[in-house]
Amino acid sequence: MPELINVPYVVIATSRATLEKKPDLVRRAMRALVKAMDFAQTHPAETAKIMRQYFPDLDETLFQTVVETYRKATPRSPVLTREQVDKTVAWMNIGAKTRVSAKFEDVVDDRLAKEALANVGQ
Repeated sequence: MPELINVPYVVIATSRATLEKKPDLVRRAMRALVKAMDFAQTHPAETAKIMRQYFPDLDETLFQTVVETYRKATPRSPVLTREQVDKTVAWMNIGAKTRVSAKFEDVVDDRLAKEALANVGQ
């Protein structure tokens, strides 16, 4: 679907209150997400092995197609762009009775995502 191109699906969402009260928790979650993203890209065989245990009855050819599609779709960075937020809002408004509006500055705090990305592999 063209409407979903560049709409992020791997994100960590939390409230500003949680970000302020529990920054270490959010930091650890973000670090884990970044490591998982990196692992999926750099260890394809191991990723498939881990995923396989959750889909034991899936046909092998279909499973391999799903794994490769997942790997290709896995973002390399958790840092959201203004375009991604705009595309997400546009997607949310398709068919919505009440329109959604959101400014990038109001919904994205990318400090911990950038920190985790800078420290991947450590």
